[in-house]
Amino acid sequence: MKSGFIRALLPVAIALLAAGCAHRPSYRSEGMAKPKVATEISYDVQSGDSWARISELYFGGPQHAERLALVNETVAGIDPPVGRKVRVVIEPAQMDLVRRVEEARGPYNAGTELLAAANNGAALDAFRRALRLAPELVDARYNEALALLALERADEAIESLKKVLRQRPSDKEAHYALASAHFHGGDFASALSAVDAALLLDPVYLRALYTRALALERLGRGDAARAAWQAYLELDDTSAWAEEARAHLRDLS
Repeated sequence: MKSGFIRALLPVAIALLAAGCAHRPSYRSEGMAKPKVATEISYDVQSGDSWARISELYFGGPQHAERLALVNETVAGIDPPVGRKVRVVIEPAQMDLVRRVEEARGPYNAGTELLAAANNGAALDAFRRALRLAPELVDARYNEALALLALERADEAIESLKKVLRQRPSDKEAHYALASAHFHGGDFASALSAVDAALLLDPVYLRALYTRALALERLGRGDAARAAWQAYLELDDTSAWAEEARAHLRDLS
């Protein structure tokens, strides 16, 4: 079972609107004067976007989701409709962060390509370059953990994922990746706790249901493991995973 999905971070328009003229700032200019007033950007909402995701695109993490929603006269719990143009307001004190996140995008996206190609050591280096530029970039921290898992460095992956979950406690994939890291480190009790957290967010998350049954089996909880395998098969009885689940059930009988 793979530990999690690689997350690409697509470029976003950082065209800053000033005096009615849109332009792309030179982020490498050390002497650039900081703006004294807020900068406003128009962003086209894409499929899967939430206010938290839009905050992550510009500020590296979800911490500005509520403010962005408020600026657009709504609340963070209501996702903006796809295709809508929304206002992203960047305060002067936040401009350095936005610029660092944009600069980190290059090594970050290089890392996703390397990770997809199983060049895990180079991917880890790329994600860490991105994090040196923008430690707030939560997706880089998440993919750093995936690279560490692929390199069988479970303890380090656990620490990275804990940082991710402090920023995104409702991220089911991060909870699942944490379960995988604990599982590969041989801590099946902690793996079970993490996978249960993922299932609280998505009760039909198949990979989590599979891993939950496996963790229960490794813990020697035969009756609970049998029930967990049966629960998995109620949702998936045709895939290769289903065949493995039936094999585990036979072994437990």
